[in-house]
Amino acid sequence: MGLLPTWQVSAAWAAAWALAVMFLFTTSAHLTKTREDLIGMVSKAFPNPRFLVHLNGVLEVLGAVGLLVPATRSVAGLALLPVAMFTANANASRKEVELRGKASTPL
Repeated sequence: MGLLPTWQVSAAWAAAWALAVMFLFTTSAHLTKTREDLIGMVSKAFPNPRFLVHLNGVLEVLGAVGLLVPATRSVAGLALLPVAMFTANANASRKEVELRGKASTPL
């Protein structure tokens, strides 16, 4: 028996797991006191920022799980979610929103 397992790790498999872990990690911020900072990141153009932050957390969990199931991986690619998160991060940088007591990352 060789040192490698009988299955091979493909680039798609590794990327799916890496993205799933990243989405689960970022979801954890929705469950801590950082949630209030995330709510402050949402642009005033959107109604009910608290709901949007909670919805984003749920979508991140569903997307992470979907990435790990080959049949749903292409749908769970989450093309719109990163765009929405970038928009919120750009807004936070512009408004100089603090995250965990620290200045947001400059663009």
